Amino acid sequence: MPNSSARFVGVALYFEDLARAKKFYTETLGIRASDEPVSHDANLGGDVGIISLKRRRSELYPSEDKALLLFEVPDLETAISGISQSKVVQKEPGGVVLHDPEGHNILLLQVGSKWHRGAQTDERERFLLGPNERSLPLRFVGVKLFFNNLDRARGFYAAELGLEIDDEDTGYFVAFRVGAAGFFCLYQREAPADNVILSFDVDDIQAVVTTIGADHFIEKYPRSATLEDPEGHLVSLVEYDP
Repeated sequence: MPNSSARFVGVALYFEDLARAKKFYTETLGIRASDEPVSHDANLGGDVGIISLKRRRSELYPSEDKALLLFEVPDLETAISGISQSKVVQKEPGGVVLHDPEGHNILLLQVGSKWHRGAQTDERERFLLGPNERSLPLRFVGVKLFFNNLDRARGFYAAELGLEIDDEDTGYFVAFRVGAAGFFCLYQREAPADNVILSFDVDDIQAVVTTIGADHFIEKYPRSATLEDPEGHLVSLVEYDP
């Protein structure tokens, strides 16, 4: 297909209890929340930085309540020209909703468009934007998704969506290039619960664990730590090399 120049700019997660989820991300992790709708225009094209919390079954299109991936492209028609029409769920001026091979929703947006998804930003949806309000230097840097069939997922994101592969280990993971400060990775699912991991970069992992509270974490290592949000999505904090 023609190179779509798709840029990964964020992710949305679905929750039964949206208020509880928002409290976790804003109070436990200290991430700044915005109740204003995100305008999908050129300023969305920066580094990975948007996390959206959505109430389950609030979408106006079929969804399996898996992660919603947000991409933007300079030319929407070029981007979808090589994508199988069976994967297109909904199309509006300036935006297209797709399903990947295992049911994750993809919101593909035209740079500069003002496409509205039809849902008001009320108790059904909240956007989280960095930097955070507390002293925690959390930087949202990427997403890891898990698939039953990694080869099939790789084919969709590389061949149909046109993302550039940055690194891979056959049968284990595929990493796509999404900009200097972020990543988008596909992993082979090894356990039924594997679904999505949000990754944050931190300057001092021990200080962050102490501030959040060690009892919140399910795994702790010298340079990383993992905790769960209220509905089981994993949040990974990593102290990367400078």
